[in-house]
Amino acid sequence: MKSRSELSLTLPSLLWLVIFFALPCLLILALAFRAGDVRGDAAAGWSLETLRSLADPQYLELAWRTLWVSAATTLVCLALALPVGWSLARARPRWRGVLLLLVIVPFLTNF
Repeated sequence: MKSRSELSLTLPSLLWLVIFFALPCLLILALAFRAGDVRGDAAAGWSLETLRSLADPQYLELAWRTLWVSAATTLVCLALALPVGWSLARARPRWRGVLLLLVIVPFLTNF
């Protein structure tokens, strides 16, 4: 009975993940094997030309730059987030909610 209740709790989030993450990734992967037409749309037929073009030195440089910027951004975010998280965990319960609100409020500016 326990596994059935766990499945019923996990299934909605798993379904959400499949619909909004896995399915789009599979569609993009499938489009990578389609030939392109003049307008940049996917043409009829299948081709490995898109994957062969990734060996172009310009694309390799761009991929390296993208990975470098991503790694640097991740390190900066960790360097900022870890002290904030530690401070929130060590704060008195009375102040913890206020500090958490100060962290969350900037994310609400688009609303």
